[in-house]
Amino acid sequence: NSVDVMCFLDVLELLIEPQRALHEAARVLVPGGRLVINVPAHRWLWSEADEVLGHVRRYTRALLRQQLADTGFRPVLLTHVFSWLVGPVLLKRRLSGGRVPELGLDQSSVSLDRAAMVLTSVERALLARVTSPLGTSILCVAVKAQVSDRN
Repeated sequence: NSVDVMCFLDVLELLIEPQRALHEAARVLVPGGRLVINVPAHRWLWSEADEVLGHVRRYTRALLRQQLADTGFRPVLLTHVFSWLVGPVLLKRRLSGGRVPELGLDQSSVSLDRAAMVLTSVERALLARVTSPLGTSILCVAVKAQVSDRN
């Protein structure tokens, strides 16, 4: 009960028992404290890259929501992000034929960087109004349940 905010950015997908980490977050967060989570999305995006990175799973919003509920958290934001990246990632992975673990993010180009910044800014503005059903990641902000929330 001493921390206001905790971040698990690209962490839970690496853990065999992510609930243990979520329980620990609940233990150290103050009541009403916030947990920020980013995890890879969509099982159908699973590739050799996930194995190279040590991923145990890719998440659905339902799975993350359930793990949070089971450990005393309530999502206040739960959405897919990087929706604009799904097509390029799939294309690049298909073109490689599975021979090389393609992350889909390993391009170096000023033009691509600028396009990514614009697309991310547009997506961010949209996510202030709606959630996205598609994206390479899931972004979640959850609050630790207050004692009164659990009763």
